[in-house]
Amino acid sequence: MRKGLKLLLLFFLFAQVTDAQVILMIEDETKSGFKLVMNGFVQNETALPKLNLQKFPEGENQVLILLENGFQIRRKIPKLEKGIHKYVIYKTFRGDFKIRYRGSSGSLSQSAIMIDYHDDLAHVDPSARTIVQADTLSRFEEWQEAQADPIAANDSLPKADAAAVADNAVIKDNAVVEAEVVEPDQAEKGVAIVDSLKGKDDPQEKLVSDEELESQVTLAADAPEKLNEAQAYESFEQQFKLSQFEFDKLKLAKDFVSKYPMSAELSVRVLKGLKYDQSRLDFLQYLLSKQDNLGEAKAELLSCFDYELSIQQAKKLFK
Repeated sequence: MRKGLKLLLLFFLFAQVTDAQVILMIEDETKSGFKLVMNGFVQNETALPKLNLQKFPEGENQVLILLENGFQIRRKIPKLEKGIHKYVIYKTFRGDFKIRYRGSSGSLSQSAIMIDYHDDLAHVDPSARTIVQADTLSRFEEWQEAQADPIAANDSLPKADAAAVADNAVIKDNAVVEAEVVEPDQAEKGVAIVDSLKGKDDPQEKLVSDEELESQVTLAADAPEKLNEAQAYESFEQQFKLSQFEFDKLKLAKDFVSKYPMSAELSVRVLKGLKYDQSRLDFLQYLLSKQDNLGEAKAELLSCFDYELSIQQAKKLFK
């Protein structure tokens, strides 16, 4: 009898406490797991199927739901009356993920943890993140210009010095060589001066065919593109490794595949870098929709999944 009275009293006190404040109860009916971002701050770093949030700012609040399968839901939560308010995350028949208000509740979910609102961990969108790169290509264009027009490379000199260099320069084997100043009375010796610049021991000029010249020009034109592509692969792998959240990794991988082809080896590393089979299935489906040359690596790609059911679903993605 006394035990029953104590329980009744505790329930009454709990009801009084919850009625005196606003509590947000969010549950994920899709069982994907989610992180809650309110007003730009991450409230739970580990994905949860449900949670209770209290002590958040009064008035309207901006909410961002980050599902572990890579989807995001944005919504404004209006000012709420004191009490427990329940929201649920669900999936529509069209495959969209949404959040819906289910009204006020008389009790809290006993299987959900209670979190106090905090603003010490700001959410950073993965598209805004940058990786500091070594400055290996920043002067490539300047180098190209210097090769095409050596005298123009002296634009950084004072005008008087630059003019002196331009007036007293001779191009020899694609290099700028300072020439001797020819006085008027030495004009007849001009041929001898030019001959002295060439040097007695210079090797005979090598003749280049039109085909070889065209090949060299093509290689020079393709060099920046190949360097930029190599840098893109290196930057992607660094960003992918440094990303902490599953949805960040998934978004980075999809964005990269939409622009560049991905080898079987890199595809395996990406799949293994993802934490959940659902994310792996999502990425593999997108990857195979962009590339049809990964059939030979089917066994390697399937070995990245943890569960047999996921492997069976992944097999259906290969045509």
